Amino acid sequence: MDTTQTLTLIRMVTSAARERATDLHINGGTVPMMRIDGTLRALPGESIVTQEFIEEMLQSLLTPNMRAKLTETKDFSFTYLFDNKVRAKVSIYYEEGRPAISMRLLDVKVRTLQELNLPDTIKNFARLSTGLVLVAGTYGSGRTTLVMALLEEINRTDTLHIMTVERPIEYDMASNKSIVDQREVGDDVPSFEDALDHVQREDVDVLFVSELTTEGEVMRVLEIANAGVLVFAIVESSSATHALEKFLATVPVPEQEHARSLLAQCLEGVIVQRLVPRIGGGMVSVHEILRMQPSIQSFLISNRMNQISVFLKNSRDEGMMSMEYELANLVKNQEILPDVAHDAAVDKLLLSHLISS
Repeated sequence: MDTTQTLTLIRMVTSAARERATDLHINGGTVPMMRIDGTLRALPGESIVTQEFIEEMLQSLLTPNMRAKLTETKDFSFTYLFDNKVRAKVSIYYEEGRPAISMRLLDVKVRTLQELNLPDTIKNFARLSTGLVLVAGTYGSGRTTLVMALLEEINRTDTLHIMTVERPIEYDMASNKSIVDQREVGDDVPSFEDALDHVQREDVDVLFVSELTTEGEVMRVLEIANAGVLVFAIVESSSATHALEKFLATVPVPEQEHARSLLAQCLEGVIVQRLVPRIGGGMVSVHEILRMQPSIQSFLISNRMNQISVFLKNSRDEGMMSMEYELANLVKNQEILPDVAHDAAVDKLLLSHLISS
């Protein structure tokens, strides 16, 4: 891109960041759109983007190797720092045979647990020494931000070896009391499974895996967590029970019993996060938290997932938290609207009962 086009792109991104947008969408034939508090709106002062402009953006943003990967997969993500001010996860995909760009705007630095105002129950996961913690939510729910805050707390307080395996790396972590290694799949290592194969020989104490999509990856994570490493892994799910089911879904039926047994031995908990619009503007994070208990272990081994859900909703005194209870409290405290809570709830009947009680 020439200087004028480069400045145009930087202006778009910095303008969206200034508006406190979470996402920026650039598609040919439309004006750039940004998402603020969950709602899409046009980026002020910008005109319709041409397809030629998008092609020139890609020439500027992508290295030859990255462009080859995009050509092969038709879907490619990476992180980029614009004007040394705004960091974004850039996702390039194709629609109707033409490339389009979606950007998730990120904090330049890792946010702390205190800055995120997370409940103490979540903060306690940073004090674990071994085991598996699943962090769940849908895209855009702040799952990675939450995990990175937990890792930064460990980095700040303990002398350990922390390793992340990500695609792409969203936040750069600097070693503090701990040693931090970040490996990007595709650049530093061929695949997630290859990275996981080397974790134990590299003397890792804490591991973060940004996605798990194959049986081999799931089984390696279970083996690593059972071998004394503290593992945080992201799962795309809207509830704790579904996160457990999704985690095990890639394992073939003949191996399910063994996988459930390994999971029951190492699971420390599940954190589900969702961001919902707050009355008056901004977003508020809502959580569902499952902590390991002997009953949960028994339900896992015997594949009684529905009973895990029931147990969770009736165990608030066990350090657990149901999404519906937190949503109901936010409605009662007039922080979010009832319709917003209803849209976010999995068990909508329970939510209605809790709001009216």
